[in-house]
Amino acid sequence: MKTTRLQTKLEAKQSKKQSKPSTRLIFGFVLLFVAAFLLGMLVMSNLNHSSTKHKVAVLHLDGVIVSQAFGYGRFTVANDFIEQLDKASSYDGIIIVIHSNGGSAFASAKIAKAIEKLRQQNKTVVAVIDAVGLSGAYLVAATCNKIYADELSLVGSIGVTASYLEIAELLERFNITYRRLVLGQYKDIASPLKHLTEKEKQLLMQKLQIVYDYFVNKVKQYRNVSDSAFNGEFFLGNEAKQLGLIDDFGGLQEAKQYFEQQLNTTVQLIEFAKPKSMLEKLLDRIGFVAYSAGFNFALGFVNALNDNFIA
Repeated sequence: MKTTRLQTKLEAKQSKKQSKPSTRLIFGFVLLFVAAFLLGMLVMSNLNHSSTKHKVAVLHLDGVIVSQAFGYGRFTVANDFIEQLDKASSYDGIIIVIHSNGGSAFASAKIAKAIEKLRQQNKTVVAVIDAVGLSGAYLVAATCNKIYADELSLVGSIGVTASYLEIAELLERFNITYRRLVLGQYKDIASPLKHLTEKEKQLLMQKLQIVYDYFVNKVKQYRNVSDSAFNGEFFLGNEAKQLGLIDDFGGLQEAKQYFEQQLNTTVQLIEFAKPKSMLEKLLDRIGFVAYSAGFNFALGFVNALNDNFIA
């Protein structure tokens, strides 16, 4: 009886000794897992921190600047672009790549005001004039903190135009009469179907002067530009730099380096998609319809083949 009890105690002790390494092993695995988990969280936190802390948005201002898209071709709609600016405001900086001859004075000024608002919030905005940045597009660039352009970029064209074709004499030659029915002396001012009177011309020039003065004063507010640059002339990049229209030669990479110097670290450029033109949207739609038609045709053909086979 005593022998049996002694054997039982010995077996229990051996069992405990054998279980201790197993318990330690499991405990070690748990510690290793927790350490790996914490290390992974730390690494991910650093990666997320670095990836979100130093991002610079890249926006594209292409084609005619308008208040509302119409017809086909490349346009930049002011409200759409301002919406992109709002989204980009959460980044550490913004680069605007410009390839535009300008457009609507109202739409251009609206975008420029949105950039001014960002600057008031201490957000740095850099303009990169690609091949061309003229008229209203230059107004947008002028409100940015810094402007880059190539030596051969077309820059400037600070001026306003409201020129139009007048065909009143042509109508008269073909004995076509313009029946003028208006209430308000200037209701049909600048109609191409009638001759522009001297008084009407003076009135239009007064309106143009107001817009021109706004343009010039806004450029002077942000840039030290020579007075000779305000005659409506466009300039090559080399000339533009001498006149103070741009700051340095360069493109997107130079703008990136500028931000890296300002932030004293490397930055990641985040490209915002270019808004599609109406023609591109139409082609996308046609492509989708063609794809759907072809897919359905192929599916029907395969089903017809399957119907002919009997298992």
